[in-house]
Amino acid sequence: IMKDKSIPLLNRYYMTGGDIEFFTFPQQIEILKALIPEAKEYEDKAVITRLYAIIANHLVALEDMNHVEVYLDSAFQYKGQFNNNAISGLMHYIKGYYFHNKNDVNQAHENYYEAAGYLKQLPSLPPLLSDLYYNLARIYVLWADEERLKELIVEMKEVPYYNTSQYLMNYSVIADLYAVQAQKHNQALLLDSVIKYNRLAIDQYNVAADKESAGVGHQLSQNYIGLIQAYIRKGDAQAASENMQQLYKFVNTDKWLNTMQLHTIEGEYYTLTKEYHKAEEALNKAATLLSELKKEYEVDFYPYYIQIYESLGKIYEQQGKYDKALDYERLVLKYSQRLYDKESTTIVNDLRVQ
Repeated sequence: IMKDKSIPLLNRYYMTGGDIEFFTFPQQIEILKALIPEAKEYEDKAVITRLYAIIANHLVALEDMNHVEVYLDSAFQYKGQFNNNAISGLMHYIKGYYFHNKNDVNQAHENYYEAAGYLKQLPSLPPLLSDLYYNLARIYVLWADEERLKELIVEMKEVPYYNTSQYLMNYSVIADLYAVQAQKHNQALLLDSVIKYNRLAIDQYNVAADKESAGVGHQLSQNYIGLIQAYIRKGDAQAASENMQQLYKFVNTDKWLNTMQLHTIEGEYYTLTKEYHKAEEALNKAATLLSELKKEYEVDFYPYYIQIYESLGKIYEQQGKYDKALDYERLVLKYSQRLYDKESTTIVNDLRVQ
């Protein structure tokens, strides 16, 4: 319905000299806001819902969380009043994306899952599904859920390729699967596969003609983090250092998760190079950021607690400060028991699926 230019409202939507998508987010928001009063009068509520949802999406991207909820609530007030799987899928995807940015992983997962249900009913699978599956993969990495990562890889192959970022995301999820398996089963040989697929994703970006429009900065930062972690575990300080320089070009330190990941990987790198003061400083910064999480969100970030405390314990052990090292080993054990307790994990995962 959004392509029907015979509707006066939508004719003006496209009277910007081309596709509105090529304007900046603030410019797009102003255009969409100007169309809202007339869109409210249009019979099919999918139109006004899409406008609200897209504005909410852009506000999330701009980190303007104060206004996101207003537009999301406005979009969801029309849920059930129209029959359009594309718009329903878009609504839930953006809501999932919003909660993901707020570190509410369970709400994000729930809305991504519902969005996928709508989008998979369309005659042809839209490229938005690639973004959705990629975001789900970020959650399954946190949960160390290799079975669902395998399922996502199969699902992603069924989505037609429209742009560069889809290739990057597909390779990235394969790299994620190998990284989870290497960590979970202590299989160092899989690190070569982690490196291979993260490198393939980066190579896709390097040869892409649409670098600016692909919007893959966040994805690339995750690829470089994956590469650096693999090289650190292989003990290759030089390769880790080279990729650290590339990571700094793409990582968005305005985002909480990216900054926490950056400090964590810096701490691990400096531990490898035996620059203990720098390592301790970086890891403590990461731990401070984790302490800002709401209590109910902590469980999904236990792997980071373990990673940071393990690294701090290693630093103190290598310096002969055994009492401090033992303190952090106790913390690692505490969070590991919480994370891998079979009964708790089963209950939590069942709830997540529901």
